[in-house]
Amino acid sequence: GFYSGYASISIDKGLTWSALPRGLDNGAISIHIWALTSSGDTIVAGFSSGYASISINKGLTWSALPRGLSSGITTTSISALTSSGDNFIAGFGAGYASISIDKGLTWSALPKGLSSGSTTADIGALTSSGDVFIAGLDGGYAAISAPQEV
Repeated sequence: GFYSGYASISIDKGLTWSALPRGLDNGAISIHIWALTSSGDTIVAGFSSGYASISINKGLTWSALPRGLSSGITTTSISALTSSGDNFIAGFGAGYASISIDKGLTWSALPKGLSSGSTTADIGALTSSGDVFIAGLDGGYAAISAPQEV
């Protein structure tokens, strides 16, 4: 991720780059970008201290999302993001997580620890394949889920 909210965009397969608004218009500029994911034209960026931003036009413009993405915590970094189709998952420290089933526009809390066996381990990695999502948590914990409508 970028430090102090800086980010860039390329629209020519990485040959040239242009600066994006510092903090991606989320209201906080001196924070670290920890995670990014995209699906179609939608991109979600996760920052330290629970901040997040969304672009619905391939990164050209950005809007702030609710701090903490309705996870139940607003002070912990968004450490991992993944997406598949309309579904987005955000992972935080201390086992918190959120899901969006509408391309990142609204978010709902998921069970703390994602039923991994630990409710306090940080979520450090997320990946998806179709409707299956896998989370890797500190301490060797892991969880797998097929998203359901919330």
